[in-house]
Amino acid sequence: MKNTITAIIFSLSLVGLQDAEAAERNIQAVAAESGEQQLVVIKSPPEILTRQKLPNFVGISGKTAGANGLSMNLVIIPLRAGRSAAAYRKIWLPEGSPLMVLTQRLVSRLAPMLDGIAMVVMGMRYGDPSIRNGLERLRGSGVEEVVILPLYPQYSHTTTASIYDAVEQELADLNWQPRLHRVDQYYENPLWIEAVASSIREFRDANGAAEKLIFSLHGIPERYVAQGDPYRDQCEKSVQAIVAALGLGNDEWLLTYQSRVGREPWLQPYTDKTLIEMGSSGIRHVQVVCPGFAVDCLETLEEIGMQNREFFEQAGGEKLEYIPALNDSDAHARVMKALVMESVSISS
Repeated sequence: MKNTITAIIFSLSLVGLQDAEAAERNIQAVAAESGEQQLVVIKSPPEILTRQKLPNFVGISGKTAGANGLSMNLVIIPLRAGRSAAAYRKIWLPEGSPLMVLTQRLVSRLAPMLDGIAMVVMGMRYGDPSIRNGLERLRGSGVEEVVILPLYPQYSHTTTASIYDAVEQELADLNWQPRLHRVDQYYENPLWIEAVASSIREFRDANGAAEKLIFSLHGIPERYVAQGDPYRDQCEKSVQAIVAALGLGNDEWLLTYQSRVGREPWLQPYTDKTLIEMGSSGIRHVQVVCPGFAVDCLETLEEIGMQNREFFEQAGGEKLEYIPALNDSDAHARVMKALVMESVSISS
């Protein structure tokens, strides 16, 4: 039997938000869209070593995440459940959740690129098929090695590390110890930078350039950064690299953060407040891109494309255009393949 390497690819969202969306799905009897993490698993040769220990992070632990999830289930869900259920219906694709459908399409795009090198399967952090389902399938196929590739370009203890925790817990429950590889982040990967820059360039070539280009990334509480989370620094560096590839001037773009929950300060400037200020200050046309999201989901299609468009227009703006994520594009699949192969090469 041919030996293989395995990689796991997840989609994007914060741990607390994932728990909240999972609860909301049960309340509303709709599939959770923004709270689920997708994964892709790829298989390959077994002589590659590696096992990294997860860094400790004050305030982000399994218990802390659970407590956050409980708080959100009790307090936030009853207030927002109706609006979010309606939002799901607005963005739903004929095949189902955009997050699920687009990730499946990415898997289908990636699989032929790894033909003869890797097998690709899918699982989810919350939902079905689950991480456990994916790992069981891999173990049943004789896999001896796993490359974990979260679909978060920028590393955060709230996202990437939580994926590692979940995978390791499932492996422990399965009493299975394959060799592990991890891709912690790819925020400055040249192929990814160029793929994002090209998608923006193509959109603007087809639709014209707006007065402002807003890079909206998912926020996290400011205190996490104060505790050492590298997320904000990596967001800034990735956006600066994309801006440089596009040749934009400093007055043509802005980095903001979206999707905040609760009363404590999150990373700023906030996307919604920024768009309201822009609309009221006379800016008529903006374009928004969300490079931290690998595939489109509730936070991009509804929060940006609908809700924040409404904020902007009500404040006096005339046109907000959302630039789609890389989704299942050929360029995105090539980035995924390169990340897997690079991880294997470095670990060899």
